[in-house]
Amino acid sequence: MKAFKQLCGRSEAHVSRACRQWLNATPSRIVNRFRMDHAAKQLAMTERSILDISMDCGFDSLSHFYRLFKQRHGISPNEYRVRNKSTGGGQPDRQVKARPAARVWQADRPPSP
Repeated sequence: MKAFKQLCGRSEAHVSRACRQWLNATPSRIVNRFRMDHAAKQLAMTERSILDISMDCGFDSLSHFYRLFKQRHGISPNEYRVRNKSTGGGQPDRQVKARPAARVWQADRPPSP
């Protein structure tokens, strides 16, 4: 949250309200989406351990990482790796689609003051 605050030059409360209003998600949910997508790429493209990948994505708790990964992708990290194993050409054999994210931009809303 501190990074959001510094980047925007606004208070934490303002950043949180703006994220919920415009992106329909809390700042932590937005960050966790990016973390889970990064983890999915690492699982498909590398042989690194799931623990190393979770730590690299900023998780101290492996169980928390598993829970968030399963929420985002619908399957466990290990199952994701098996289904999306890279063939060496840089692309996974078969991709498991992530659940659709919430609508990111709502153009019909006027900007807040």
